[in-house]
Amino acid sequence: MRKKPLIVWSLLTIVILIYIGILLLSIKSNDDKLKKEVYRDWHDSYVMKNEYGSFVNTSNDPKKPIALSESQGYGMLITALAGDLGYAKESDFKALVSYYEAFKIADDNYLMEWKQTTKEKKWQSEDHNSATDGDLDIAYALFRASKVWPDSKEDYSGKAKNILESLKEHVYSEKTGVLSVGNWATESKLYWNLFRPSDVTPYYFDSFYRKTKDPIWLDINQKSLDYLEILSDNNEHGLIPDFAWIDSDKVVPAKAKDVATKNDGDYAYNALRIPLRLAYSDNPRATKIKNKLLTFFSEQQQVKAGYTLKGEPLEDYPSISYSAPLLLAAVGQDEFSGIYADSRWVMYEPIDGSNYYGDSLKAMSVLVVE
Repeated sequence: MRKKPLIVWSLLTIVILIYIGILLLSIKSNDDKLKKEVYRDWHDSYVMKNEYGSFVNTSNDPKKPIALSESQGYGMLITALAGDLGYAKESDFKALVSYYEAFKIADDNYLMEWKQTTKEKKWQSEDHNSATDGDLDIAYALFRASKVWPDSKEDYSGKAKNILESLKEHVYSEKTGVLSVGNWATESKLYWNLFRPSDVTPYYFDSFYRKTKDPIWLDINQKSLDYLEILSDNNEHGLIPDFAWIDSDKVVPAKAKDVATKNDGDYAYNALRIPLRLAYSDNPRATKIKNKLLTFFSEQQQVKAGYTLKGEPLEDYPSISYSAPLLLAAVGQDEFSGIYADSRWVMYEPIDGSNYYGDSLKAMSVLVVE
């Protein structure tokens, strides 16, 4: 008589396990479908082609496109991530590489000219200046592509190393010990000590060292984190500004319109990338800085589109641009499960071609989140 209940319980256990397995497979299938849709929608909305290859349009107007090295870096990284998941082809990536190579500063300078648009009825660069954030993303994307397409005829790793050499030659500053914001700033009397905190990407710098065995990338990483840590420690909320000025071993937030906008000294359009830049680094200082930021945002009823360093919202509405990096930074951390849950809304917002910056940050985050 005792065998019957035992058999029933055994069958029930098997049924439950099968149900859980089906449920997990269903969830994974839905996640895979979402990621694929995000990539395709992003690609269809922002990637354009011309005689030089493919570029990512930042103007949100296909009739008046504008390409940036920043957007090219995002595009190459997103495409490499999508390729790893089987959503993008190598030909998609090669077209982006072709465009980057068409707008290198010079044959022996592998940094990308920062902006292209139509001038005098011709598609051309604004000038021969670079932007460090874009070059860092392009280099890392190339290294990533060498793993995604290991049998490629293209030497993606070699191309990435060329960029790193150009960064060392034209962007690294011995005076500050870190990368300047671009080749134009390195020797500038006014901007040589300008620091963009959202350029600091410990995961990249560690990767660059592993690929090249050049200790300068470890030095740049440590010095960059020194400055980032000072900014974080000196702020009650851990908020870090778009720009800062390096003064010897000190670093202070920029003031309004020091560089570009009235929000130069706020947690704004550039700084919002910091949680994303610090994600996946196992450096304890990077983790501390990231977690202090996440603690502040977890205490907000709703994450708004930017903050003063005093923690006051710049706007009264949420933004994909600000929430997408938090989604990636908080994933897998129990203490920040609330901010992760609150940020998941960005995954389901439609991509319609009207928000290049936010949608690109969303695509990068969603393709990585598990």
